Amino acid sequence: MSARAVRRLFAVGGPLLVLAATAGAVPTYDVARDDRWKPGDVVTVTTTEDRYQEIRFPAREADAPSKPRRLKATVVAVEGCLETDLDGHRTLTRVWFPTWSFDNGTAKDESLQGAVIEVKGRGKDRTYALVGAPTALTKPASAWLDRTYGAGRPDGESVRQAWLPKVAVAVGDAWGADLAAVLEGLWGADKIDRSKATSSATLTSVAKGRAEIACEASLPVAGLPAGKAAASVPWSKGGTYAVKGKLSIGVEGRLVDSLFTTSSTLEGEATSGESVVAVLHKVDRKVEVKVGGEMLDPSKLPALPKAPDAPKVPDAPKVPEPPKPPMK
Repeated sequence: MSARAVRRLFAVGGPLLVLAATAGAVPTYDVARDDRWKPGDVVTVTTTEDRYQEIRFPAREADAPSKPRRLKATVVAVEGCLETDLDGHRTLTRVWFPTWSFDNGTAKDESLQGAVIEVKGRGKDRTYALVGAPTALTKPASAWLDRTYGAGRPDGESVRQAWLPKVAVAVGDAWGADLAAVLEGLWGADKIDRSKATSSATLTSVAKGRAEIACEASLPVAGLPAGKAAASVPWSKGGTYAVKGKLSIGVEGRLVDSLFTTSSTLEGEATSGESVVAVLHKVDRKVEVKVGGEMLDPSKLPALPKAPDAPKVPDAPKVPEPPKPPMK
């Protein structure tokens, strides 16, 4: 039996414990899972995010104090599998957003709430299409769809799997996370100094069908972005994203529940000439996946919002007919 066949056997619901060859050996666990989908499968993904950003100019703080910016988001996505490839990966998925809200404290954007999209393909070949929406989407909502479901963007399964080990591990074992594929699809990934980036994950416990994994990463940012055309300003202090998280994931079944919480903080100072810029950027994120859920009844699919009417082109002025010559 091949290694792939053995992994599938365990994934279907067999015992996760890899039995030791000798009595008294430390048990190891195969938590390197890959979801196996079937048409008709449904999961509900709930994401909450709290972003905080503060940019200060210490020399001017007394006269022009900084104004922190905060953005809170809540997204519930019900994902229904319509088609798969031979390996059980989704190739066509319908996604309904019963909840979609982004609130910056001044205004709230809910334009994608109630909308339905279809996602085709995987990786760089992935595309999405809006198939129904009760209201017209704002530009930020459309940009969020591009970042989340566009070609090459990392999906939730890829992000989760990047932190899982490639081989069976024992409680207490640690391994380096495989963040390359995830970073490739993230905005600003070109600013991260990958030669100095580090990451690790540790299996802290396995109990009642769930594995608990502690995650952390250090991602140095090459410099403070100074605009589209300008070069980045080197850091004089700090400048490294510190990421800490906890992944709780089921270990038995084709599809499993999971809960992934992360806290990312970037703090530092950059000096350009005589100006010092202090930056604090923090993101607290929680992604919970529950197997099952209620997909929107197809008969209740909202119609696409109508495009605004094109401005009416005025009729061209009529050219007056030349006067007729007088009759003789």
